[in-house]
Amino acid sequence: MNADSIRKLFDDVRRGKLTPDEGVARLRHLPFEDLGFAKVDHHRALRAGMPEVIFGEGKTPVQVAQIFSRLAKHGGNVLATRANGKQFAAVKKKVRGVEYRELARDLDGAQLKYQEMRSKQSEVQVSQNLETEHKGERFTMIEPPLPPEKPISPNRVLILALGFVLSLGAGVGAAMLRENLDVSVRGVRDMRALLSVPPLAAIPVIVTRADSRRHRRAMTFSCVGSVAGLVALTSVVHFYVRPLDVVWISLLRRFGI
Repeated sequence: MNADSIRKLFDDVRRGKLTPDEGVARLRHLPFEDLGFAKVDHHRALRAGMPEVIFGEGKTPVQVAQIFSRLAKHGGNVLATRANGKQFAAVKKKVRGVEYRELARDLDGAQLKYQEMRSKQSEVQVSQNLETEHKGERFTMIEPPLPPEKPISPNRVLILALGFVLSLGAGVGAAMLRENLDVSVRGVRDMRALLSVPPLAAIPVIVTRADSRRHRRAMTFSCVGSVAGLVALTSVVHFYVRPLDVVWISLLRRFGI
C-alpha cells in the first residue's frame, strides 16, 4: 500500500463506496498482516518507495499465491523472484493480469553458473602459473651429502658400556657372596683361625700329570674363549654400533694420519 492507495481508500469512504467499518478493516492490516507462515509488509512502499518483493524459492505455490494476492489487494505492482511454473499457476488462479518471465530466472541461473566457472578458471590459471614458475627453478648442489659416521639413536656405546659395568659388578658380587658362604678350610691360615693353634706341618700341593693336563686344557680354553669373545665383540661393534671401516677412518682422522 502506497500513498495513492491510502488517498483512494479515504476518497472511497468519503464518496460512500466503502463504509467506515470497511475502511477500518482495510487499515487494520497496516503496516503488517500476519498470514501465519509469513508477515506481509504493506507499509514498505510508504517507507522505501517500493513494495515488498516476494522471494519464491523455498515457499509452496499456495503460500506464494496467498502472499501475492494480499499484496495485490492493497494496490500497486507486486514482484516475485525465484518463482517456478507451479507457483505462477497458483498465483494466476487468484490474481488477474500476472506475468511470468521465465527468461529472467534462466538469466539468474546462467549468471550464477558463469560466476562459478570464472572462479574455477581463475583457480586453474593460478595453479598453472605456479607450476610454470616452479619448472623454471634450478637447484645447484654445493656439497654432496655424506653418510653419517654414527647413528643418532639409540646410543649403543652407552648401552654396551652400561651392560659391561653391570655384568662386571654382578660377577664381583657373585664371587664375594660365594666366598662368604664357603665354609671349607683352605690353607694354613684357615686352619690356624679355626683351631687357634699353629699347625705342626703343612703338606704342599702335589701336581700330578692329570693336574698338568687339566691346567693346559684350561689355558687352551681360555685362549680360545678370549679370541672368540674378541671376534664377537668386533662383530657387535660392526653391525650394531658403527661399521669397522668408519671406525678406522675416524681413528685416522683423530690422530691426523
